[in-house]
Amino acid sequence: MKILLEEKDGKKLEPFSGVNRLISKRSRASAAQLLPCHKKPQRGLGVSKLARHHAADRFGQGQLLHMQKLVRIGVIFVLAQLRGQVQADLLGAKAGGGHHLHQLFHLPGAQTRLLLQLAVRAGLYKVQEQDLDRLKEILTVCFQNDPLYSTLIEDEATKERLLPHLLECDVTELFETCEVFADSPELKGVLILSDESDHRHAFYNYFVSLKESLITDGWLLHEDPTMKTFFNFVLGKDYLNSAWTAQLHETRRLHVIYLAVDPKFQHHGLAEMMMNEVIACADRNDMMISLETHNPKNIPFYEHLGFKTFGIVEKPHFQLKQYCMIKEL
Repeated sequence: MKILLEEKDGKKLEPFSGVNRLISKRSRASAAQLLPCHKKPQRGLGVSKLARHHAADRFGQGQLLHMQKLVRIGVIFVLAQLRGQVQADLLGAKAGGGHHLHQLFHLPGAQTRLLLQLAVRAGLYKVQEQDLDRLKEILTVCFQNDPLYSTLIEDEATKERLLPHLLECDVTELFETCEVFADSPELKGVLILSDESDHRHAFYNYFVSLKESLITDGWLLHEDPTMKTFFNFVLGKDYLNSAWTAQLHETRRLHVIYLAVDPKFQHHGLAEMMMNEVIACADRNDMMISLETHNPKNIPFYEHLGFKTFGIVEKPHFQLKQYCMIKEL
């Protein structure tokens, strides 16, 4: 991965590290990285048994690894097919009157007070569960030709089929783990934020993200049996997981995950209005704001709002740049 960083105070910033989160918003981590590898026991074997064990291991190593991959892919696909049941079990759908995972792992005061403060003061509309279909519709329209998805999903027909499923997984995860706002109940523009200073729900968020990552992998395999798209998402995971923010060393931070405006309502100042409210909230609470964009046309808009480019992520396998931007305290 090629990294270009600006200098700050005469010192060159340290390069970005690899992934610092196992799973995060839009990680698309393959299940092969999540499931434990099989290791044959070595202890307690006599010399002769150990020799035979090694010989058999060398003989069957190739087939064993191949079988492991098939099993892992099978697990992903089965989980995707059982999506409704997995969602019911993990996200608290009523099943025999049992306790919900939401109730078990959410602590008192589960909503992020800071971001609710943003909604109240700015008059932004807090997106409700009944708005999720509209939210997915806006994101699908706005990101249909985004450089990120056009690069990772090379076939246009596959992208048209696959993108709504991927964004549905995103919407489901982010509605549970982040704060989702809109300009109004009509959802002409949407804004999804993560308060990186709030770690009260890490355990719950981990399982929600894990579930959606597995479902995403299932859709990648289902819609492109050649597995080319699946491996593109694996190779391009650093474009998707915001791992670069680990280099900011700033825990008091808001991260803008999505900012989108319905094309029918663009060029009416909705995006700037919503971002100005985020900036005002961050200023009141002495917080940094971070975001990333893969479209160079968006950079002047963010620079107009006071953001600067912290670095550019490039990977040799793709002709794609990720512009990592921040607005400092």
